[in-house]
Amino acid sequence: MLDQQHFILWALLLGAYIPLLFYALFEFVRCRARWAGEVFLYASASAAYILTASGFAASLPSLTSWFSNASYVLWYPSGVAISLVVAIGAIGVRNWLGIKMRDRVANIVLLGIVYISAGGGLLVLAFEPIYQQCLALGKMHLATPVAWLTPLALSLGILGLVVTSVMSARAAVLGDAEAWQGFLCGLSCAPVHIALALQELFQISFASSFWMIAIVLNVVGMMILLRAAIHRAHVHTYFTKLLDSRIELDLITRLPIGVAMVKAMEHIYVTSLRFKRRPVTVMVKLSNTKEIVQQFGENGLNEVLLATVSRIRKITSPADLMGRYYGACFAVQISGKVSAHQLWDFGLRLAAATAKPVELKLVAQKESVLPIVGVGICWCNDIHNFTEALYEAERAANVAVDLHSRAAVTLFPNDEPKPLEAMFRTIKPA
Repeated sequence: MLDQQHFILWALLLGAYIPLLFYALFEFVRCRARWAGEVFLYASASAAYILTASGFAASLPSLTSWFSNASYVLWYPSGVAISLVVAIGAIGVRNWLGIKMRDRVANIVLLGIVYISAGGGLLVLAFEPIYQQCLALGKMHLATPVAWLTPLALSLGILGLVVTSVMSARAAVLGDAEAWQGFLCGLSCAPVHIALALQELFQISFASSFWMIAIVLNVVGMMILLRAAIHRAHVHTYFTKLLDSRIELDLITRLPIGVAMVKAMEHIYVTSLRFKRRPVTVMVKLSNTKEIVQQFGENGLNEVLLATVSRIRKITSPADLMGRYYGACFAVQISGKVSAHQLWDFGLRLAAATAKPVELKLVAQKESVLPIVGVGICWCNDIHNFTEALYEAERAANVAVDLHSRAAVTLFPNDEPKPLEAMFRTIKPA
C-alpha cells in the first residue's frame, strides 16, 4: 500500500497522462493520424507500467476488488508492462528517425531490443501469473510459476530504455537534428521507469523529492514526444500524403488548382443558375510576373502571389471559393446572390487592394514591388458552361490591366468587357 504522499505524487503523474491520452485518441479517431496512434500506444503502455509497478492500482479498492472477482482477466505484472514500453518506444524511434534506410547498426540494435523485450514480456505473461484467481496461463505449461522471469524482464527493460536513448543520440550525432527530440524524450522519461524497476528489483526506497523531480521530467518528456510527433506529421507525413494524393492543391498558395478547382466552383455556378441568380466569376491576374522574376527571382514572385492571395481573401467572404487558375492568375467563384451595387463595390475594392505595393522579406535589402493586376468579372446568366465563364472572366482581366480602375466586367457572351466604374448606372438588376 502507498502512503498518502506517494499516492498524491502518482495521482498527479497519471493525471498528466489523461489529457495526452484523450487528445491522441481523439486525433487518431478523427483523422486516422499515425502519429496520434503511436503516441497513444506509448503513453498507454507507460501509464500501465506506472500504474502497476508503483502499487497505485493496488491502493484503489475498487480496482483491486474488480480484478480479484473477475477470474477471466489476466492482471499482468510490471515485467510485461515495461516490456511493452520498451518495445513500442524502440519501434517508434526506428520508424520516426528512418533508421532502417540509413543506419544498419542502429537498425539491428533496435530490432534486437524489440524482440528481446517482447520475448521477456511474453515469458512473464505465460509462466508467471500474479494472482491464482486470474487466468493462470502458466499452468498450461509448468506446474509452478517461474519466479525469476519478472526480474529478468525488468532488467531487460532497463537495458532497452538505455540502449534506445543511446541510439537516438547516435542518430543525432550523425547529423539528424530531429533525433535530439527523441533523445531528450527518452532521457526525461527514463528516470521514472528505471527507478520503479530498481525499486522492485532491489527493494530500494527513493525519497519523495526524487519522485517529484522524476515526475516533472516525465511529463516534460511526454510533451516533447507530442510536439515532435505533431511536427513530423505536419512537415513530413502531411506533404508526403499531399504529393501522393490525387487532390490537386497548389503547393505555394495552398489553393485548389486544375480539375479540383473547376469541380468545386462548377457546383456553385450551377447552383446559382438553378436558383435564377446571375453567377459571378472573378479572375485576378498579375501581368508583370516576368519583370518580378528577373528582378527578385522566384522567391520574390512567390511572396507577391501569397500577398495577393491574402488580399483577395480579405475582400471575399468565407463562403466564396478561390483557386489558382494558372501561374499568376487566381479565380474566385462568388457564392450567393450579388446586386449591381454590390458587384461594383466588390470589384473596385478588390482591384484597389491587390494593386498595392508588396514589401518583400526574402531579399537582402528592404524592397517593394508594385504588381500590375487586372480584375475581370463575368456576370452573365446566359453562359451555362463554367469553363466558358472562366474564359470570359480572364478576357475581362486582360482588358482591365490597361484600365485606370484595373477592373472590367462582361455582361453578355462574346461581348467586349466594360470598365466596372462606368457600369453601375447601366447594369440591370439580376
